[in-house]
Amino acid sequence: MKKLLMIMSTLVTLSACNSGAGQQYKQNGYSDNITAIASQSLPQPVPNVPSGFESDNSLCQARTDMVDSGKFYLLVGTVLSSPIYKDGINQKNVELSHTHFHVLPLGESNPQNYYDVAADNVFTSGYDQAQPNKSVPAPLSNLVSGTTVELCGITYADKSPQTGVVSNGIHWVHIANQQMTEGGWIKIINSDGSLSDNLENNTEYLYLWSSDN
Repeated sequence: MKKLLMIMSTLVTLSACNSGAGQQYKQNGYSDNITAIASQSLPQPVPNVPSGFESDNSLCQARTDMVDSGKFYLLVGTVLSSPIYKDGINQKNVELSHTHFHVLPLGESNPQNYYDVAADNVFTSGYDQAQPNKSVPAPLSNLVSGTTVELCGITYADKSPQTGVVSNGIHWVHIANQQMTEGGWIKIINSDGSLSDNLENNTEYLYLWSSDN
């Protein structure tokens, strides 16, 4: 019930700021360049955890002990922008493309305080290795402005070299690339407060990170 009340309150707040949010998105590579992000030595942003999500937050933060890439944090919020496809590097002849979209944390009234989500397409069920249309794969393609989501991933802060403005992002919102290690997730929060399955749980391409290949 607490989750439902928080979601309903935030949707009312966002009704005035969602218009045109997708146009605010600027395609760039900062979410994909983990080395560059780390080299900036900016503190990891820590999203506020809404009441009712404490257990999910504990489960998410436990991922930190399993992966060496950074601290995991829970982000609960509302999608502000339609997902956008972005090209990526090739690994073993498979393109590691991404999908980007903006999420505003629940309880946050300023639409500029969003997190840029960088989701790896190879972990989605609809990913096609050939990527003939260079488009956002399902089920990420089903995300629309106003969708409430729960994300578990590694947050980061990025400072624009042109403007000096610091913005927040989150990546590693997918199962781990090692079969015995847990990772993050993207889940839709349904109208009754229940959670969908992880949208980033496709294991088909885990071989890309296998030392045996």
